[in-house]
Amino acid sequence: MSDENRIILKSYSSIWKVDKRLEHLNGISTPSIPFEQAIYVIGGFLAEFILCTFIPPLRKVNILVLIALPIAASTVLKKIKLEGKSPIKYISGLLEYISEPKVYVRFRSYKEDSSIIFESKIGYRKDYIKDKGSEL
Repeated sequence: MSDENRIILKSYSSIWKVDKRLEHLNGISTPSIPFEQAIYVIGGFLAEFILCTFIPPLRKVNILVLIALPIAASTVLKKIKLEGKSPIKYISGLLEYISEPKVYVRFRSYKEDSSIIFESKIGYRKDYIKDKGSEL
C-alpha cells in the first residue's frame, strides 16, 4: 500500500490520559513527581512509622534505610502492572470481590432465609413438548 492512499484518522482519546503530577505543595515548589508515586511514598512512610512504634528493635535502623525503602518501593510499585492495573487498584478490586455476596437474584444480593419451612407440597407447572405422532 502506498503512502498516497493512506488516510490518517485523528483521535482525541489521548486527551484523557493526562499524567497527574505533583509540582506544588502548599505554595512550595517541589520536583515534578507522579501523584501515584507520591501516595506510595507517603503510604510507605506511614507503614514504617506504625511498624517502628509497635516493634522497638526497628527504631535502631539507620535513618537512610527508613527513607530509601519507601522511595524504592514506590518506584517498583509505579512500574508494576497487575492485569493492566496499578497494584493498589488490583488489590482493592480483589478485596471488593472477596467481600461481596456471591449469589444474586435479579441483580440483587440473595440471602436464603432459613426460618421459612414449607410443610405442604409445592406445585409447579411443567411444560411438555408434544410430538406430532404421539397422543396424550
